[in-house]
Amino acid sequence: MAAFTATMLGMAMIGCSASLKPESLVVFNQTTGPQHIEIQFDGQVLYKGLLGTVEYAPAIVIDRTLWLQKGSSHTLCVDVPLHSFSKCVPVTVGNDDVTMIVSVDQDKVVLEAHYGVILFE
Repeated sequence: MAAFTATMLGMAMIGCSASLKPESLVVFNQTTGPQHIEIQFDGQVLYKGLLGTVEYAPAIVIDRTLWLQKGSSHTLCVDVPLHSFSKCVPVTVGNDDVTMIVSVDQDKVVLEAHYGVILFE
C-alpha cells in the first residue's frame, strides 16, 4: 500500500498548480477466496498481489481516493489471471464525480468508470 500512496502523491504533485478533484477507486472481491490482481493507472502499478476477502456486503476490499486534475484523461487497467481477464477503460475527470469500479465476481470481472454520485449497499 505504501507504493500505492507514493504513486498517488506523486501524481497529485504533478498537477498541484491546477485544480485537483478527489475521485474514488473502489475494488470489490465478491468471490469466496483471494484473487491475484494487478491494477494500473496511466501505466503505473497501483496494486499488484492478492486481493483479500471480507465477510460482509458490499465486499469492498480497496477504497482509495485519487487526486486528479479536472479536465484530465486517464486509463485504468486491470488484470485478473484466474479469470483470464485483462481490460482497460478510459477515465475523464470533469465536473461530475468519478468512481472507478473493479469487481471480481465468481464468474466475471467488471471494470468501469461511473460518472455521478453512486451509493454502495
